[in-house]
This record gives sequence, structure tokens and C-alpha cells, in this order.
Amino acid sequence: EFNRNPFKRIVYISLKLREKGILKYSDGAFVITESMTKYFGKRYNWEGEAFIVPPAIDSKEYSFEEAKALRKQWREKLSVEDDEVLFIYSGRIEVDEPIADAHATFTSYIKEGGKAKFLIMTPDVKKINYGDTMVMSCPQKLVSEVLFAGDIAMLLRDNVVTSKVDFPNKYPEYLKSNMFIVSTPYISEVSKEINDTGTGIIIKNNSMFVGHL
Repeated sequence: EFNRNPFKRIVYISLKLREKGILKYSDGAFVITESMTKYFGKRYNWEGEAFIVPPAIDSKEYSFEEAKALRKQWREKLSVEDDEVLFIYSGRIEVDEPIADAHATFTSYIKEGGKAKFLIMTPDVKKINYGDTMVMSCPQKLVSEVLFAGDIAMLLRDNVVTSKVDFPNKYPEYLKSNMFIVSTPYISEVSKEINDTGTGIIIKNNSMFVGHL
């Protein structure tokens, strides 16, 4: 879509030129990942000091008992049975966030005999056309509560630069909800952390996920 849209291409080039100009006269910059620091150095020959500040959340916002109660409350509202696995995708539906792959992973689990439901929380509800999927749009505060109902979080990205240097806000939100995270290897530092901590699985195709379960 990006390459087919001349206007978006022009905006992209303009922003990159501005980014280059700003960094040229900067002694330091706040970045979200080490990968972004390396990207700036390689693309713009930038040698300034990088201050890495990844996204963060308040892990003590809910007590264990509150989280447990919210899980029960929202699973009942969503009609998710105790023996069903709830897949959740939360966020905007952008080009580099392959929602079709998330849905394919869900359906592959169903085909293998798993009992599951899929919930997509996004303001882009009109972009979703799956008859077997629950879709809702709600305020951020409510999103944090609904996430406790989930079992498997979908954090998939395509193999593009924006993915490689990113550290999505959704990652700590998913961790907070205690869901098992399914992600792709292209979010460099998130995928490394998932591998190191065992909080999820890194996949390149749906069969890898089903095989893991």
C-alpha cells in the first residue's frame, strides 16, 4: 500500500529528510531501542549519544485479586468458556501489523481441534471482515481490563524497518495481562526478550505455533 500511494511516499521522504537534518545538529537523542540507535548511525552516519527509553506501564495498577476478578468478569461478558482459549489482538490495523496472519494463526489452532475464540480490539473496526471473530473498540483504560480475559496475545509484524527498530507499547501491556505472547522475529529486541524470558513464542508461520502447543 505504501509503495502504491504516491502521497504517502512523498510524506515518508519528507519526514526522513527532516529526521536527517535534526540528527545532524544533535548531540544526543531519546530512542526506544538499541536497534534504533544503530539504524540512525548506519543511515545518517550519526555519532551522537543515545538515551534508550523503552515504553513502560504501571505493573502495580491492579492487584492479583483485581486482575483475577477482571478476567472472570470479561470472560463472562465475552461468553468465553473455561475450557476455551481466548486469542487477543489489540491495536490499530496498520500495514506492518498483519491482522490476516493473526487470524490465520487462530484458525490453524481451531483446525487442530482446539477450542478458542478470537477478540480484536481496535478503533479500525470497519477494516475487520471475519465472521468468526469478536471485534470491539473501547477506551484505553478499558482495553487494559479486557486484556486480562485473554490467554494468547498476538504481536505480529512484517519484516520492515519500522518493525526492526520498534518496541511496541502493546508488549508490556500483554506482559501485564499475563498472556502467552505469539510474535514474529522482526521486532528485534522484543523477540530477543521473549526468547530469553520464555514469555511466548517467536514464529514465522502458523504451523510453528500449532506445533509448539
